[in-house]
Amino acid sequence: MLAPIPPEKTFIDFYHEGGSTAFLQCAGTAEAMTIEWHRVDDDGQDRHYIVGRGGDHSGEPDVEIPFFNGTRTATVYPDEVFALDEATDIFFSYYETETIPPSYATRLFDLAWPKPQS
Repeated sequence: MLAPIPPEKTFIDFYHEGGSTAFLQCAGTAEAMTIEWHRVDDDGQDRHYIVGRGGDHSGEPDVEIPFFNGTRTATVYPDEVFALDEATDIFFSYYETETIPPSYATRLFDLAWPKPQS
């Protein structure tokens, strides 16, 4: 997780004290990971996005990315799977600019739980 917080604070302390909820995080392995961006949009709302390259998102996502030693999975579209080198570039850009490079797309991800039944 990468978040813009003051050097003297931990993320948890900063968050609980009302600091920014913006962060970039990843899950998976060096060969296949997903990247998520949590940010406050222009309307003041916190939203969570999946980062991708842009692609066909018809149907449900079907690529499973295991994390937490295989005890959890994130399910994403093929264009939302990154290897370590490309993910490093995205994280470095976020570190410098607090945004992702404009060549990438985002997909809104609903964090509501439980998920609605279809």
